[in-house]
Amino acid sequence: MEARKSLEISISRMAVIKRTEEDLKKLEENLNNMELNITNANESKKIDILFHRILAQSTHNSIMVRLLETISEQMDKAMEEIRRISFNRPGLTKRILEEHRSIYQAVVEKNPILAQQNMLDHLEHFENEMIEY
Repeated sequence: MEARKSLEISISRMAVIKRTEEDLKKLEENLNNMELNITNANESKKIDILFHRILAQSTHNSIMVRLLETISEQMDKAMEEIRRISFNRPGLTKRILEEHRSIYQAVVEKNPILAQQNMLDHLEHFENEMIEY
């Protein structure tokens, strides 16, 4: 989680600075798909992971994308656990969606500080859920 926090907080900041309108469309489409699949654990996990990959791609920095890919296996396992937990806890899946929306909104508004804070909040929430589980 320490590596993930460090990397994804940096990614969120870079995405704000370098994102394009096409990147925003991809992120928005991802969020819409996440909402449509909120009750499907397997699809929801895939869409969640894709959100983080799209955000990394929005940095337009191939090294950041590759760094995220290096931890993607661990992310995948952790997200599988949190999705399994979330389906036993009402409201958790919706909260994850809202956290992603808050990151997206900061990217839209070109607010790097807010994007970093929203990503940190999201990852700390994720970490706390895993610890509690």
